[in-house]
Amino acid sequence: MRLRMILVAVVAAALALPAGAMAAPSPCRPRTSALPASLYVADVSRSSNDEQLMFAALQGIVNSSGPRIYLEGEASDTTSATWLKDGAVPMTRQAVKPYDLLTQFLRNVRGLVVWDPSLATDTQNIATTIAGVQHLLPVSPALAAKLEASPYNLKVRIDLRKEHFATNAQAYQWALSRFGSPRTHVLAWLGGERHGLRDLLVACRAFTFQANPETDAALVHLILGSYPAQTPVFGYPCLNDQISSTRGVPVCEPSGVGEISSHGDYLIPADLSTNLSVHAAFPPAARAPPWDDQVRGPDPTKTYVAFVISDGDNVGYNEEYLRSTQWADPARGTIPIGISISPWLGVYAPRIYAYYVSGLTPDDVLVAGPSGAGYMYPGENPDLRGYLAQTKSLMALDGLRANWILDNGYAYSPTPLVIDQYVTALHPSGIFTDYFGWITPNPPAASFDRGVPVVHAVWGSCVSDTVGRIQLAADSYPTRPAFVFVALNTWQMGPSAAVQVMKQLGPNYVAVRPDRFFGLLKGAGELGTGAPTAPAFPQDSTSPSDYCVP
Repeated sequence: MRLRMILVAVVAAALALPAGAMAAPSPCRPRTSALPASLYVADVSRSSNDEQLMFAALQGIVNSSGPRIYLEGEASDTTSATWLKDGAVPMTRQAVKPYDLLTQFLRNVRGLVVWDPSLATDTQNIATTIAGVQHLLPVSPALAAKLEASPYNLKVRIDLRKEHFATNAQAYQWALSRFGSPRTHVLAWLGGERHGLRDLLVACRAFTFQANPETDAALVHLILGSYPAQTPVFGYPCLNDQISSTRGVPVCEPSGVGEISSHGDYLIPADLSTNLSVHAAFPPAARAPPWDDQVRGPDPTKTYVAFVISDGDNVGYNEEYLRSTQWADPARGTIPIGISISPWLGVYAPRIYAYYVSGLTPDDVLVAGPSGAGYMYPGENPDLRGYLAQTKSLMALDGLRANWILDNGYAYSPTPLVIDQYVTALHPSGIFTDYFGWITPNPPAASFDRGVPVVHAVWGSCVSDTVGRIQLAADSYPTRPAFVFVALNTWQMGPSAAVQVMKQLGPNYVAVRPDRFFGLLKGAGELGTGAPTAPAFPQDSTSPSDYCVP
């Protein structure tokens, strides 16, 4: 069966949920009755960038009816070969050269769409959209000349150079009128030279675009407003932002995610992903990762510290960096730690999610990444109820018990009203909040909403700063024992860094798994010491650009 937009009842059945339990529209994923006999594996690391784009689109066209093509060596790829070794793709495999794929599956292609080098990113995106709708391969003018000749003999059906687009707004308006909703079902915000996600975008018939959320606000409004609320947006909004790329700080992310949220949509960060049209072909299965929030009486002389690794909302990060770096950290399993992870991973890469669940050590636990079923700011979302209904379904599928919420540009805490909506809809074991740059937690550092612990983060940017911030948070905690939640910057910190932090803190500080942290916090609450009021110290005004080098 063709990879297509799944109706609400079909998706609900796939997730073993009653019809109506998930808000529409829902993202697409493969629905194959049986896996093909073999998988063709090609290494495209020596292919040019325009060839990598073309092969990713070919992969999406072919895999729309079942996983047949798997690519290694794309620009953002560090783990595609690893996942084959780890058993995430249990199929017979045949290694082939990249152009052998085109020969093998030439019958699946209906021709070529030529993108315009003078407006490369935007016309590549439009060509990607057309590839999903019309099964045309997106190619540069030079590559078109090669594929028009023997042995391929493919005809150019659409040449975007002939449209003479002067601006990206003009180009996307043209594309929306011809290939937008309802011909395309989901959205993708994508730029740069990473093409590993495009197989899924083509297979899902995504409308793909790139725009700066600050300078191209009208265009962003136009595109997002052309699709209904609860439309998923794959990719990432800052890939072509010059300030973000030069400073290493994603300054346009709050604007982009804010725009997505205000339209009632959510981002599935996946710009680092590869081969999702293969990984998503395997059926989701309910998982039950360990979680122990049993109420325990804390030691009043200690400060309890819970580390949770950040950025787990990113499906591409889950597939790539988490596996190659955090999971491979030699200190993992020697210190209690939480690992944030996307609830969508159990849908788009269920066997990868199963690998993580089965590989947890007794010191590891999984937490749903911000802010649930996709990255968005709940305080700005007019359809938060629909979003939380989908979050509940996904968390039930993945067996996740706790949420991490970012809100209002990730520099502000969610309001009590937002927290209460999460508690009402999800009944979580606990809620983590905040991210990025604060020296002390936003007050109150810990509180309860109808018995559900809610904790605010200090930012773990490097070992020395993290030690100082934990000490300050403990000193200013209004009761004893003290509780400190640390959001570890995944790009600079991990289990090894957490071990160094605890060594410097000394014996009065105890690292505990985040689930047991909640149990201890509840135990302190029963003793009358765990529901502090807002501490009497001023709000820190540190800028969210507070990155430090370990």
